[in-house]
Amino acid sequence: MMPPEFPDLLTRTRRIICEELLAAGAGLQDSTDLFESGLDSMAIMQLLLMLEEEFGTTIPVEEVTREHFRTVRDVAALVAAKLGSEVGAVVHEAQVTTAAPKAAAPVPDAPMQTFQSLELKNCDYFVLSFDAMMRAKGEGGHVAHSLVELEAVPDVAALRRGIDLAAARYPLLSARLRRRWGVGLPRWVPGRETLTPELVLRVEKGAAGKLPGARACEDADQEVEALINTRLPCRDDARWVKMRVAVVERRDGSATLVLSWSHFVVDGKGAELFLQALHDLGAQGSTPVMALDPPRPPDPRHSGQIWAAAAPITSRFDEITKHRFDSLAPRKSGGGPIRYEVRVLDDTRTAAVKARSRSFSELVNLPFQLACAMRAHQAVFESRGTMPDSLLCSVPVQTRRMGAQGPIFQNHLRMFFGQCLREELRTLEDAVASVTAQHQRYLRDGLDKAFDEWMNLMRPMPPGLYMKIVKWRMKGLFNSFFHSDTGEFAAGLVEFLGAPVRTAYHIPGFTSPPGTGLFVNEKHGRLVLAACWRGDVITARERAVLWERWLDDLGAPPEREKA
Repeated sequence: MMPPEFPDLLTRTRRIICEELLAAGAGLQDSTDLFESGLDSMAIMQLLLMLEEEFGTTIPVEEVTREHFRTVRDVAALVAAKLGSEVGAVVHEAQVTTAAPKAAAPVPDAPMQTFQSLELKNCDYFVLSFDAMMRAKGEGGHVAHSLVELEAVPDVAALRRGIDLAAARYPLLSARLRRRWGVGLPRWVPGRETLTPELVLRVEKGAAGKLPGARACEDADQEVEALINTRLPCRDDARWVKMRVAVVERRDGSATLVLSWSHFVVDGKGAELFLQALHDLGAQGSTPVMALDPPRPPDPRHSGQIWAAAAPITSRFDEITKHRFDSLAPRKSGGGPIRYEVRVLDDTRTAAVKARSRSFSELVNLPFQLACAMRAHQAVFESRGTMPDSLLCSVPVQTRRMGAQGPIFQNHLRMFFGQCLREELRTLEDAVASVTAQHQRYLRDGLDKAFDEWMNLMRPMPPGLYMKIVKWRMKGLFNSFFHSDTGEFAAGLVEFLGAPVRTAYHIPGFTSPPGTGLFVNEKHGRLVLAACWRGDVITARERAVLWERWLDDLGAPPEREKA
């Protein structure tokens, strides 16, 4: 097939980047610096998948450089070269528009959206089954928490107003699940009444008491941990509270906002958008953040065709299970409360980590971050005097267009399965090389789409059977640990209802086993690292070992002692 002419290729590349990836609209020119417009590592990974889907070409990780991705024109030139186009020599000779971009028009308020019946996404069925399994094990369901550390106490009246408006605007907050005639795939249907997220207010003893009606607590940190381990209640009419908002006032005048959310109805980026919507609604009564996806057309394929499309990922599962992988928690361990430790790297240490990541890949940092998390867990195994044949981690890859205004509800993710054998974890270089090769295959062989097809096949199954098949397929264990790097946390959220944002991060709730997780995000240009575990999966000494290896591999220099 002949490659497209460059003008057409440039137009299609511009559409992907400006409209689908960065939601930048017409204000972004072909010569605009994309990195200054929000293109980060997460967006790069999505862009690679979009380019492959649009043009049928794969771009190797070693070619993902700033030179190739600085502008829309640079990306189009790279795609042209990969397609074997002969227009590459004249790509940069075309006149580049230098006119100043038009001033952005005010973003209109997102329309109210309603539905009579809403189907779940493929990955929602897995998360629903995972949630049911965790509830049955007494682990409170698959509930995650987004924490925003504020310099001051937010405007509580505005927060109440934002919550009330969100409950009216987003019908999924009040929806319930229903199956036709007791069988078939569950769908969301509107609730009989509005279900408003709960607002919890706490004030640490000795604080100024700026939260009216707040209940006193002895220690703010202990109260935040208690809130994270407080379940979202379930209702008798097949509904459960899907979100809870808590504010804890501290004695130094700062505050911690805790948004607890069911992973079944929203993902991490969606939670960040919900926080932005709460701020918008509370402050001005409107928000550009939308709520729901448009309905997708019916799938005309039969199950055999879907099974064939899923074949690459089932083959990958066969390869993974040839090598036993383990977690730090025993395979039949129970739950225990969620525990966590968060460290915010200063500007110097953040710059050092980014420099080391770029030494392996200039723009794609997933292999580097996952390799560091692998070796941090390996260090704990070594301290125990044992080491499994391999470590496995399934990393969520967001499929939502970066920068898009919505939707905020339902999950938008596929899984990248990274596995390192024992000998591949001896050095950081070996681990990064192994994950990089797997990541290249993930893109080349379309394993992301194959995983989506596999979930498509699995979704008609009842939750209990769904998880039994997953456990059987993976020989009893989901992962060796959990890990994700969600990039910049709500880039536009610099203050929340009058209170400046100091930092922000996610604390996921997950099952034991595996019982541990290492999570990364960024806020105000500083990396935020969160080590999470359940109960007594790892001891204090083992956590020190984990942090030492993790920070050393990341390249963060030792923290300078305060004078």
